[in-house]
Amino acid sequence: QSLGRAIGRQCKPGSIVITTEFTLPLEGFIGPYPSATNPVEEQHELPSGPYKLELLEEVDGWCWLTGGESTAYIHRVVESLWQDGVGKRERPNPSAVGEARSVVEAIRSGNLTDTDDFIRAVRNCIFFHGLSDEFPVETEQTRGSENGKEELLV
Repeated sequence: QSLGRAIGRQCKPGSIVITTEFTLPLEGFIGPYPSATNPVEEQHELPSGPYKLELLEEVDGWCWLTGGESTAYIHRVVESLWQDGVGKRERPNPSAVGEARSVVEAIRSGNLTDTDDFIRAVRNCIFFHGLSDEFPVETEQTRGSENGKEELLV
């Protein structure tokens, strides 16, 4: 879904998008992002609204990369949030308070049920941003392991 939203936000109507092995959501709504300084306040710099894609064709064929049969899905952007002359849009980085608030909301709503998966994602983010092993993360699967640290899973 996030790829579909990115295309709905940034691609010009009429653009052709080809995916393999999966289709994109054909329609959806892109909501406003919270402001980096005030996570409750809506960010009006980025537009929000509906987007719509059209599935033009499915093409089955041999793919040398996968070594077997593969399906390509050809989509056309029908409606998007594209604005002429704006250029590339960057998603704003929410503050630490905004990130913490979204985690608490996910816990309260029941969307954050696999805490090991969440901690693994945090650990991968720590590695991605260049922080060293100064942040050991222990999960249910690594408790009692040799070093007690989560391995980097990509």
